[in-house]
Amino acid sequence: MSQIPGPPPQQALPPSPMQQGPAKQPSSGIKVVIAALAMALVAVIILSIYIQGVKDQVAAKQFTVFVLNENVSRNDPIKRKDWESYKIPDTPEFDAAFRKGIKAVMSEDELIVKVKAGDRYEVDAARGSIITHVMFDKENRSKELEVEAGKVRIALPVQSKTTPGGLRPGDFVNIAAPIETGGAVPEMMVVMEIVKIKAIGTQTYTEGGSDSDRKIRNYSTVSIDVDQATAVKLSTLEKMVRAIGEFELFITSQKQKISWQGGGINPDVLKHMEKMLPRRTGS
Repeated sequence: MSQIPGPPPQQALPPSPMQQGPAKQPSSGIKVVIAALAMALVAVIILSIYIQGVKDQVAAKQFTVFVLNENVSRNDPIKRKDWESYKIPDTPEFDAAFRKGIKAVMSEDELIVKVKAGDRYEVDAARGSIITHVMFDKENRSKELEVEAGKVRIALPVQSKTTPGGLRPGDFVNIAAPIETGGAVPEMMVVMEIVKIKAIGTQTYTEGGSDSDRKIRNYSTVSIDVDQATAVKLSTLEKMVRAIGEFELFITSQKQKISWQGGGINPDVLKHMEKMLPRRTGS
């Protein structure tokens, strides 16, 4: 007889969570690592806050100065490319040693205003100098400059009506004068070129012999530094010019080139002077 198959064997079911027992807890080593990482993160945050605080504190104790990139001369226009900015620590020691000597340090806003206004330097200043208000003090316009080594200073009367406005010590000028050349009227000729004005003033001349003919004339004067030989020639020329007119000035640039070799007095002017001077005995 054939056997009737019985029911298939039942598969064992996985134990339920209740049957599995309590979950395994992380080991103590893992806890220590997690705690260390947390403490390191807190330390990094605290350090970052501290560093930022120090930076803010240092920045609050600094001031900015502006230093010339190149040499500048009196009457040069101020330009934006003239300077670079530097941060300086504002400490009591630094203040005592440095900042008190330059109380008039300028801000960048003040410098930009001067650039836009076309202001000019009132003094000569070397590369590396800190820009201060003193460099733009208009009281420096009337101050005389020192006599150059090996030279003498001579004052020349000039035509005040034709003198350029704003003329001041440190400006460079061409000097012209009426010269007797043999024509019907004197010829205006350039006497010297690119001459630096060292001082500006006034001079009074009394002309005429008797009281009725006497004339008092006031002149503006400019002083320049030249060598002794040139000073003597200019003094002689000044007496010749005074009889027929006055010197005239034309402001120029130091960067221009003199029209004749050797500088000094125009050779053509010297030739006409020689013709006008009385002949020496025996010449």
